[in-house]
Amino acid sequence: MFGVTLVFILHLLLWIYLCSKLKSKEQFLAIPPRSYALLCLFFMLLGMLGMQQGDYVHYIDILQQIESLKSLYTNYTGYISHMEPQYVWLTHLFHGAYFPWRFCVFCLQYLILFFFLRKLRVNTYFMFLLILILCMHDFVYQRASWGIILFTCALVYALQSRNYAYLLLCPLAILAHKSIIVLLLCLPVVFLKCNKKNLYLLFGLFLVLIAVISFVFTNTATLSDYFQQGDYGQEALEQMGKAKSNNFIGWLMGSSVGNAIGSTPSRLVIIFTVIKLAIETASNKIKLPRFIDAMLLYSLTIIVLAMAFAFSGKAHSVYVNRILSMASLPIAFVIHYFYENKLIGKKYGVMAFSVVSFCYLFLFLLEVFYAVVL
Repeated sequence: MFGVTLVFILHLLLWIYLCSKLKSKEQFLAIPPRSYALLCLFFMLLGMLGMQQGDYVHYIDILQQIESLKSLYTNYTGYISHMEPQYVWLTHLFHGAYFPWRFCVFCLQYLILFFFLRKLRVNTYFMFLLILILCMHDFVYQRASWGIILFTCALVYALQSRNYAYLLLCPLAILAHKSIIVLLLCLPVVFLKCNKKNLYLLFGLFLVLIAVISFVFTNTATLSDYFQQGDYGQEALEQMGKAKSNNFIGWLMGSSVGNAIGSTPSRLVIIFTVIKLAIETASNKIKLPRFIDAMLLYSLTIIVLAMAFAFSGKAHSVYVNRILSMASLPIAFVIHYFYENKLIGKKYGVMAFSVVSFCYLFLFLLEVFYAVVL
């Protein structure tokens, strides 16, 4: 209980501190090196502490189950069957000690992320706030966050025609988490522009994907079983009489209070915002920097893919949310640029920020409730 409450207070304090910078002129200026280092350490601390529930406990169980490296190759039916080899190796390196393992998996990623923020010159207080409310919830839950960060960095190099760096980072991203393979499907759009023609193509792709996913999953039992399975929390809810949420309405309502009140409204606002920005960019022929234009269309493509799974009724809401989480970092770059250049209406910006912030804080407050009740 104390640990969960402490985590919530730390998140709340960081949110208040970053929000206090929004009214100052320095919100879009580069953060001084000392403050930048302190913020980086604070984010790493939050990554270490996690949220004390869900996958936090799930990974503790996994580490306790691993007995030898041999089990990686001989036991593909147990807890570790879904973990990549490097995470199993780290487990044995630290003899199953959870916090050193978690430090490597959930903390070091921020060093890479903040290095690239400086490189792209978006190391601002506002960008930190966006990462906090858009990415943090997923980044302390999923080891896939390593892959999301590395793949986004790979795209930066691809847009700069630095192919060797891209070819190095892309396999590393997939090695970090096998679900990153999904992002390879969205890669071609990075080299397109956000215009009406390409938006119509994405809408057509959305309709085609619904049909293809429905057909393939109906006729492929293995894929269907994999994408319709839930996580441990979902299985517990099903034992209590809840139904699987493997359709759009199920995803919208969520499989838990956390989804229904927390993550789903936040996701919907983010989805609507990206669609709104893409339409306005294409309709008004707004000239964007190459990187922002690529991130906007790339984010929209990930959303199209996730919503195609949701509308097809063939994928569990857990996987729909996981795909959407892969767009969180690119979306942060896009919103930062549009907000800095006053391309987002003030009223809409305040409304969207309020909803997403409420959902973000609610999810962490819910962890305190879980700790007390459960």
